[in-house]
Amino acid sequence: MEETQKEEIKSKSRSMLVYIVAGLVVVIALFGLGYYFLTPTPVETDAVDTVVSNEIVISASEFKFNPQEIKIKAGEKIQITFKNNGKMRHDLVFEGGEFKTNSISGGESQTIEVVFSELGEYVFYCSVPGHREAGMEGVLIVE
Repeated sequence: MEETQKEEIKSKSRSMLVYIVAGLVVVIALFGLGYYFLTPTPVETDAVDTVVSNEIVISASEFKFNPQEIKIKAGEKIQITFKNNGKMRHDLVFEGGEFKTNSISGGESQTIEVVFSELGEYVFYCSVPGHREAGMEGVLIVE
């Protein structure tokens, strides 16, 4: 074999190796992204929570609240801790906008104090665009 043929084979081998390594990097990156976005969030039940104490915890994930229905007594000062167990930003807003949290990242929480004086049903939801439409809505019933 001539020297030029050997050099040509080496050059093609190096090029092929570069393409293989680049392809592997892309495949590994795609698997990592797929794992991050497709890993399911732990399933939570949709039980009705009747407040015994003056504290409520409302958890958010993609795209639901837990619990989705809460019952409280009228006129009591209630401390609501909003926990974002999801991966996306979420907030908690009561219709009418009188009570709401900030938009928080996954793993964060925020506590607000509220008093619902009038009997009725108060819808709460996530105001991040598209989240309410995707099912992030619940109801707080004041008895």
